[in-house]
Amino acid sequence: MSIAFLRLLPDTDGTGRCNIYIDPRVLEGKEYNNEGMVRAAWLTLHEALETESTQQKGVVFLVYLEGALLRHFDRTLVKHLANSIRGILPVRVSAIHMFYAPYLFEVLFDVVSMLLGDRLTKRIKLYSDDEQTVIHDKLMDFGIFPSRLPSELGGGLRFADDGKWKNCVSEECIKDSSRK
Repeated sequence: MSIAFLRLLPDTDGTGRCNIYIDPRVLEGKEYNNEGMVRAAWLTLHEALETESTQQKGVVFLVYLEGALLRHFDRTLVKHLANSIRGILPVRVSAIHMFYAPYLFEVLFDVVSMLLGDRLTKRIKLYSDDEQTVIHDKLMDFGIFPSRLPSELGGGLRFADDGKWKNCVSEECIKDSSRK
């Protein structure tokens, strides 16, 4: 749980869905085992599913990929996560928003999307070269407001050392988000 690879954002978005923030870069240089990561994912998903509106409307995944490299993607971990959840947890994936994906990822996604099918492909949105204001405008169409986004995406939330999300209103946070 201390790696914080996958984090549930506080409250629900404007449509009543829980949002889960994923940053694969935090895995670099950390020792973990797949079983422990699967347990952490289960805990996060169970916490999201405690909200009745999320059970009905689904979960939105916000995947931050800026600066991510191939080594940040542990395919074995992804396989374990998918196999442990598929058909067992009643998780509805409402949308997957991927931010600042590397070019190679975009090319691979075009190929993989043909295998995923139309239904799932329509739920995946890529934001690569968009400015933060453009991303914020697009996300507001989905009921996700900038104030509810992590500071990495120019939002008002920062994940603190104590493992909780904090509202970020200080100048330091504003400076950090304007660098992106």
